[in-house]
Amino acid sequence: MLRDQYEQMAELQDHHWWFAAKRRIVDTLVRQYATRGGDRRPAANWVLDAGCGTGSMLPVLRQWGHVIGTDVHRQGLQFVSHRPVLEADVLRLPFADQSFQLVGCFDVLYHRRVVDVEAVLRELHRVCRQQGLLVLTDSAVPALQSSHDTALHGVRRFRLESLQAHLEGAGFRVVYGSYFHTLLFPIAAIVRLTKRALEGTPGQPVSGSDLHVAHHSDLRPTPRLLNSVLGSVYRIEAALLQRTRLPIGLSVVVIARPADAD
Repeated sequence: MLRDQYEQMAELQDHHWWFAAKRRIVDTLVRQYATRGGDRRPAANWVLDAGCGTGSMLPVLRQWGHVIGTDVHRQGLQFVSHRPVLEADVLRLPFADQSFQLVGCFDVLYHRRVVDVEAVLRELHRVCRQQGLLVLTDSAVPALQSSHDTALHGVRRFRLESLQAHLEGAGFRVVYGSYFHTLLFPIAAIVRLTKRALEGTPGQPVSGSDLHVAHHSDLRPTPRLLNSVLGSVYRIEAALLQRTRLPIGLSVVVIARPADAD
């Protein structure tokens, strides 16, 4: 991403409803599934945020042990207040096999630098302990690819089934998978599809025109009252995800363990 996108994310991530929603949902699901192999003894655990960006998810992961964040982009790491963080590629993590009890990978696989999704997942499998846990989120519904994705250097959005197949191919066993950002999905889908109709396919000019549209992410500052209302919506969604799997949404969340775990 460009520096201005990192700056915007760093400015918004502590209070914006979009980031708060993801933290709430990840926290809810990790608490539900982190029940084996020392997961509930934070002082004994090491935790990895692979592709941590500006560090928006680190506050959630810190509850589960000693956290290390890595990212290949130095520009993003400059905004991370938590330490330690390392500049490292998710394909070549500088850690020994089975180093981490909990591995997080949040909105990384969509990125254009990721040429081989399963290669990244195999590397996460390598550093995850046999009784460890992987929690992963990413963009969903390929039909919603828009200039928002282009601004964030995103080249793919996932169907839940295809992401689960990639995880299984990399040696994980999926224990939970669902869409999220569901309750607001109809509104968001209309906005994204309208953008596609007006702007054309991401990376291409509008059909029949030489116009190239500047690409900006959809993240914007939100008025305080609206931000609070949307936060309440995601308290409901997090409660639903504890009990069931949601059939569609702007994002996917998956909890997985190494397949060879007992």
